[in-house]
Amino acid sequence: MNPAPFTRFGPSHLTALAVLAGVFFLLRHLTRRRPESRAARPLERLFGTLLLLIWPTNVLIRWYDGSLTWGTALPLHYCDIPAISGGLALWTRHTAAFHLTYYWGMAGTLQGLITPSITQDFPSPVYFHFFTWHGLVIIAGLHGILNLRLTPPRGTWKRMLGGTLLYGFSVLAIDFLLPANYGFLREKPLTGSLMDSLGPWPWYLASLALVAALLYGVLEKIARRFSDSAGR
Repeated sequence: MNPAPFTRFGPSHLTALAVLAGVFFLLRHLTRRRPESRAARPLERLFGTLLLLIWPTNVLIRWYDGSLTWGTALPLHYCDIPAISGGLALWTRHTAAFHLTYYWGMAGTLQGLITPSITQDFPSPVYFHFFTWHGLVIIAGLHGILNLRLTPPRGTWKRMLGGTLLYGFSVLAIDFLLPANYGFLREKPLTGSLMDSLGPWPWYLASLALVAALLYGVLEKIARRFSDSAGR
């Protein structure tokens, strides 16, 4: 029996978002008064392990459904990077790993939660894989900033933008060599996304860089504003 087509903002989409919000607030409850407490560590390590399993699980799903190629097997999508850094951050509580997860997750992965690029609905493995992947990235990033209060130093957004540009140029070259469409740098998602409002290729790549710079700057201000208000 084939799963039903996925519907944006349908019951399964909204349910997934509600569950993910509940998971975040559970972590917040466990760390709100004592960020150094070990109360949240079992959940952090569970979620960190799930994030580190995202890439190998994707390979298995692709192999099972016959879509595994060099264009789908590598962890080179924009959201793959914060998934790996988020997994490491949750296991180690490494500040820089949390910062990368926060900036890249909130600037890019969050868009994936709002406009999921999947076609299979609940209870497809693709559905669970997608929302575990994107949802836990967001949870990890916010957990580091809001719950553990790992405030990024001023100017961190510039380093994040530099890393994003390096990622973009490198992955675009790989996309043309394979060929592939990692990062949706050669063409936009077929399911539609916010990229549709950024112009045709290649101009939407420049638009994405500008949007990233703007979002990184705003995210830094939000993180530092939260830190200032929490310290009062």
